[in-house]
Amino acid sequence: MTSTAWAQAIRPAEAGILPLEAAVREAVGQSPDVQMAEARRDAVLARADGIRAGTAEAVVRAIGQGRQVREPSERYAEGQLALERPLRLWGKADADGALADATVQSGQLAVMDARHEVSRQILSLWFAALRAQQARAAAQGNDSLAAELASVTARRVQAGDAARMDHELLLAERSRTAAALASARAAEAAAQAELRARFPGLGVPGGLPAEVRLQALPDDSADALRIRYVEDSHEFRLAQSEEMQAQRQARRTDLERKPDPTVGVFFTVERGGAERIAGVSIAMPLGSAHRRS
Repeated sequence: MTSTAWAQAIRPAEAGILPLEAAVREAVGQSPDVQMAEARRDAVLARADGIRAGTAEAVVRAIGQGRQVREPSERYAEGQLALERPLRLWGKADADGALADATVQSGQLAVMDARHEVSRQILSLWFAALRAQQARAAAQGNDSLAAELASVTARRVQAGDAARMDHELLLAERSRTAAALASARAAEAAAQAELRARFPGLGVPGGLPAEVRLQALPDDSADALRIRYVEDSHEFRLAQSEEMQAQRQARRTDLERKPDPTVGVFFTVERGGAERIAGVSIAMPLGSAHRRS
């Protein structure tokens, strides 16, 4: 999910709670996971073009030969030139086209799913840094209050208005809050370091605003929201597309039980050009146990 969608759900009174949309788009586009998915998509698109075109190729066949006749003794140069090509019959061309379409759809959805997953990673790391920042601010406030109480109690002890034990207890509490502050600062630095390491162009959160206004929840029913979520889920749609691709691949494989003929045309020169022959050839493979299996 991009920062725009979250900005519509949470509207801060001041900037800094969310990264800039341009920075998020750049981070998503430069992510290695997204780039790998795009490279795979390009390979899938190329493979889909090959599936749609088919493996049948035209074959040029040239034959040169010599004829020797005993009576009368003669020698003739002869030759044949043929052009042949297998045909995709039995609905194989349509099946290849359907399989190519399903392959393209799966490749596109894989890129969308990769972008969505990277966006979720950005969201998780960003709000982890924001939570660590707020925890550090709370620990810093507690430490300041503990220091102030210890200082006030020290003055009261000097004035004889408080027991020394109370001062010692507050000093121990100040040590605890100082340790908690150090731990919170370390956690904040670790969260920001992880965010910068994964997505260096985003920066770090600027802190929560003084007031956060939430939009009203949608009026749709829970079932309608669930259906919308499933329909918009890239992961779910990718699984459906891969299922369709597997079904079409199975159908295309099943069609291989039927052999494809090879049709060709040829031109032959015999007896040194005295005889010229033009014709059509058809070759049909004979089914075997391998093809039936």
